[in-house]
Amino acid sequence: MPLRAKCDLGQREPLHTTALGKVLLAFRREEEIRALLTTANLPGFTRNTITNTDVLIQHLALVRQRGYAVDSEEHSLHLHSFAFPVRDRAGEVIAAVSIDGPSFRFTLERITTLAGSFSVLPN
Repeated sequence: MPLRAKCDLGQREPLHTTALGKVLLAFRREEEIRALLTTANLPGFTRNTITNTDVLIQHLALVRQRGYAVDSEEHSLHLHSFAFPVRDRAGEVIAAVSIDGPSFRFTLERITTLAGSFSVLPN
């Protein structure tokens, strides 16, 4: 079975469904996160998508604690990804970088191992 993840340049996705989006949300002030989420609906793309604001806020605290976010088939079935923040000289998160792969190869255990390798990079 051929694998294909389609992503068009400039394509926008809801922040709560992707590792990139969760990193960008997680490193904002909680008041700002709540303000953004009160005006957004949190649609479910798969059965794994977080669709509850309070659960998402708790999940974002975990992202901040471990320093990276994971998308475990939350946006697309059979696709896992993890993302790290990119910081400016002042330490503010200005972007994120992600690595994606098919869930049968790119397991959550593999992500944890890879994320540990990236955690040695300077902020």
